[in-house]
Amino acid sequence: MVACAVRWLSAAAVASLALLWRRIRPIVRLSVHALQERSHELYAAKRFDEALEAAAAARDLARNELGEESSTHQRMIFHLAAVLAAMRRHEETGALLSECEVLACRMHGDSSLALVPICHARAELHEAAGDYALAIAALERARDLRHDSLGSAHPDYARSCFNLAGLLLRHANEVLVMSDRQRAVLAGRAVDSGLEAAAVSADAEQAKEFVQALLELILYGGWPNRLKELPDCKGAIGRLESWLAERNFPLPSDPALCESSDDGLEVSDSESVSEAGGEAEGERRA
Repeated sequence: MVACAVRWLSAAAVASLALLWRRIRPIVRLSVHALQERSHELYAAKRFDEALEAAAAARDLARNELGEESSTHQRMIFHLAAVLAAMRRHEETGALLSECEVLACRMHGDSSLALVPICHARAELHEAAGDYALAIAALERARDLRHDSLGSAHPDYARSCFNLAGLLLRHANEVLVMSDRQRAVLAGRAVDSGLEAAAVSADAEQAKEFVQALLELILYGGWPNRLKELPDCKGAIGRLESWLAERNFPLPSDPALCESSDDGLEVSDSESVSEAGGEAEGERRA
């Protein structure tokens, strides 16, 4: 009888602890979120060291109270990496992204869409460091993850193709030491990826914006522009122009040439790459 009573009491204690933990977890998450918001506010106020301290505290609280494999902990690692990246502490950022990737693979598998934002962050980090080969590889991985999980008809796959095209063109246009042939090859790859984005997009307006944005980047991007006058780039330019002409879409105009609207505001005849890209530019900077 005594042993039975002990078992009942033990079971009741376990149940009480479980109930208490279910009540505590939301409070912990709120505390973590408050620290994250505080980190954002401090960074906006240019109090960078304090912002970093709050971000680290949010990460530690999530790990210690919610567990290493909690989604909240993973998000706080990513937030801490973002703060470090904004402070240009690239080596520490890379280490945290690696930690985040290992955790995501352990939690979701190595083909999960949870890896996509990590790939985007890596691409931005490598591009900022001038390592375009690694940046391109990161966006190719993000594209492939989306293709394998969502299929080629999904708008996120189209967006990934456009992201990759933009990065390839920035590489071709911004690197100082590169042969004309190499620039043309990169431009050709960018056009392939951009036209793939347009082909799989279910939204005709978005497909037009993809192509116009890439053509604008080739014709008017970079300072100085290194692609427009290259003989080997004429084919890539012609493919984009033909795509637009076949659908009676206008060619992009030089964004530096603005016209005045009726209300006196200056407007550009064409959208910038970031405007046409929307999420693409945001993902790249995630």
